[in-house]
Amino acid sequence: MRIRRIEACARCGKVRRVAARKLCGSCTTTVRRDGTRDQWPRVYRRLADVVEDYRHLHASGESEQQITRRLGYAHPYSLRAALRRAGVR
Repeated sequence: MRIRRIEACARCGKVRRVAARKLCGSCTTTVRRDGTRDQWPRVYRRLADVVEDYRHLHASGESEQQITRRLGYAHPYSLRAALRRAGVR
């Protein structure tokens, strides 16, 4: 199950669930159809920030599933892969 953040869409400004590129679902479809997706840059999180947040949440006793959701990952495997890249696991 994909967990999406609820915030203002970068294109239309409406407060909705946003996915990649901080666009809501209808704006994602529109920019894909119009071929203007490159105007909306991908959003990256620094790996060091992910590790810091993971360590804090893990120390506070949250489960891996809870941490995955809190950090915005779609699946625990994705979080584990990011932590492996950082040399944590």
